[in-house]
Amino acid sequence: MLRGLTVVQNPDPSPAVLSDAHLSSTRLVVFNHEDGSDESATGGYACLSRVVNHGVPLLVLAKDASTWAGLRERHLESLCAEFPWDRVLKFMPDCKGVHFDEFVTPVVSPAWHAFHLELRNGDEGLSHDQHLLVQRAFPKAEQLILREIPKGFSGSRVFMAYEKRKEDSTSIAHWTQPRLVKVGLREAIHTEIGAMQAVSPFIPFDLRPNLDIHVEGLVYGVFVADFVNGSQSLLEAAHAGRAEAALSNLFNRTMSRWRERGWQREKSLDSLAIEAERLGIMAPERVRPEYANSTEVQEAGIDVAAVWAKLTAIRFRHRVATIHGDLHGDNVRVRGDDAVLIDLGSVRGNDEANGGAPLCFDVAMLEVALVFTFVKGEPDQSFAQTAWRQEITPYYQTDAIGKALEASSAPRDGGWMLGCLQRIRAFGAYEQDNSCEYPLALAIAMLRMCKFEQTSEADKGRRVYGLVLAARIIEDLYARELNEGRLA
Repeated sequence: MLRGLTVVQNPDPSPAVLSDAHLSSTRLVVFNHEDGSDESATGGYACLSRVVNHGVPLLVLAKDASTWAGLRERHLESLCAEFPWDRVLKFMPDCKGVHFDEFVTPVVSPAWHAFHLELRNGDEGLSHDQHLLVQRAFPKAEQLILREIPKGFSGSRVFMAYEKRKEDSTSIAHWTQPRLVKVGLREAIHTEIGAMQAVSPFIPFDLRPNLDIHVEGLVYGVFVADFVNGSQSLLEAAHAGRAEAALSNLFNRTMSRWRERGWQREKSLDSLAIEAERLGIMAPERVRPEYANSTEVQEAGIDVAAVWAKLTAIRFRHRVATIHGDLHGDNVRVRGDDAVLIDLGSVRGNDEANGGAPLCFDVAMLEVALVFTFVKGEPDQSFAQTAWRQEITPYYQTDAIGKALEASSAPRDGGWMLGCLQRIRAFGAYEQDNSCEYPLALAIAMLRMCKFEQTSEADKGRRVYGLVLAARIIEDLYARELNEGRLA
């Protein structure tokens, strides 16, 4: 016994000996180099990734700073140079003194424990590391059911989680309210949590994701947040004809205080294209070859780089602030008339000088996501998407984008698009200072769709047509600005 800890020496440093059950009760893992030797603890570093994934604090005993630096380079950075080792690891010369007590006492993160985890309707299973992190994130669970929901473009996987929990040995197990679980690369999850904390003061409590717990492993991270029970995605609500009020509330209530900062700061004069590249939202080289080289694009004579160069040349003052950066129909949940955000993983821009992001991007991305997303089960599965093209084309004529939308023909059965576009474009037109602003933001959003892989031939057809429409909008506005002498 040492300071209330039971010390167990691992006689065989093979990964098989460090079982999950053993690590679940471990408070601290020590790599001892006090004798100056590298051999006595070297084998244990083979288990390091599992120790990190279990959230166990690490202590490396080494006598001097030069030894510490060598150990870090040989054993830690060689395993993962990008991992923030200082979050979980401390170097000390020995186990004596108050610094050891201060390091050992805190409980760094939830411990792992085994329970039944069931994954429903996921495209693929969880890896062992992801599985372990999810189990750490639910320390009171007896059973957990994960149901995957669309992940959008962030790359992280998103689940609704149903937890059967037993609070203590005398209580009866019960199912809790569903919660949101997100599993992704460690730094992406860490960044999203930072964004959640940064923008939460500006979004009403009941209309934002509120963090419950967060765990990190060597490669992956997981967070659990509250979910919008009794809701549906904005995309589902739109196709069902129930999204118009929620769209108004999204900008009037959910995001209003957040976006108001764009009216309080100095406007930007950079091109929207330059802003999109600076923020990592879009760049011409990110258009995937299957779209840029498609027959339709080639026959139209579209050179993406040349079109982007023209977009870059068009400059005007526009409002900037922090933006969501990836608004689409699956990361907004509709509950009654409320619009609730569940994903802040792509937040862009800040309050620093020259650090803002164009407010028009959020509105345009949401419009394009709703209009151009192919929903499984739609009757036309072809690349051509003839009926869909006929419906949307009038809305994306350059001169029509800034005008009030009117139905060009009798409503179709199940028609939802006009009503949604009228609400969205009201916000796009309200915030713009130049008649080019919202059309070009739409063009960038359409090009942005082409940096992601297709999900089907029909999906590819919609993205290709978006590229064609985007090029047409940019060419039209460039010609107008050139004729009117507004280009340098």
